[in-house]
Amino acid sequence: MSRRHQTNQEDLWSWIKSEKGTYLQSENLNQKGIKHGFFTKGWEGKSPKELIKSIGLELSIHYTKQIHSDYVIEASKASNPPWPAADGLVSDQKGQSLWVYSADCIPVLFADPINGLVAASHAGWRGLAKGILLKTIQKLESFGAKRNKLIITLGPAISRAHYQVNLQTADSIYESIYRKTERMAIGTEEKIQRMIRLGLVHKDINPEKVNLDIRLSAALQLYIAGLRYEQISISPFCTFSNQEIFNSWRRDKSKKRQWSFISS
Repeated sequence: MSRRHQTNQEDLWSWIKSEKGTYLQSENLNQKGIKHGFFTKGWEGKSPKELIKSIGLELSIHYTKQIHSDYVIEASKASNPPWPAADGLVSDQKGQSLWVYSADCIPVLFADPINGLVAASHAGWRGLAKGILLKTIQKLESFGAKRNKLIITLGPAISRAHYQVNLQTADSIYESIYRKTERMAIGTEEKIQRMIRLGLVHKDINPEKVNLDIRLSAALQLYIAGLRYEQISISPFCTFSNQEIFNSWRRDKSKKRQWSFISS
């Protein structure tokens, strides 16, 4: 396999070229020897079992029926069909590969290299509002992971420019970030103004809508939960605008997705 490094904001991400195709990796995880990958639409039709073999790994396969929830389970409970309903997986044995599928939602990979633990979550706005990322971290901690040792990568997802949401959705994201730190209740309008100042949303021509930066919202949620800036890497790739590379529900109204994985 060969590796082509990106430049500027993309320099923490690498495209890996194999005989079967190309996929994306985070240099923050690579530096710790964590096997992982964010696949593209070029691998369409391939199952996780086929994908893992295509890149030369022999690992057990674990994934769920994703339902935009905050449910996080042990990987060993998601080994065979019927796949359990959940949106987060945490490793509980060595040699596991944990998979999530996504289009415009965020595929989020977690690793504690010191304690040998990994996790994967699917985070759309509903899951983010319900706390899927923080519950994944709590599940990792229950197995012995240390929050200050985690490396977290937010994979390709829809960008703010293409992600129009209603004000109630933006309000729910605000609440997921600040519910434990706000000392007094404020209205939706003030929440939106605060989010605009933080760059989490931009105004839309429709006064009942805003454009949401779902990855920045996820990152801020993690920062407030005690994660440091250097622990988190955010993919700069937009699933909507990179039509040749990624599937996008908002763009195509198709159920086609791409897979992402991390292994213990």
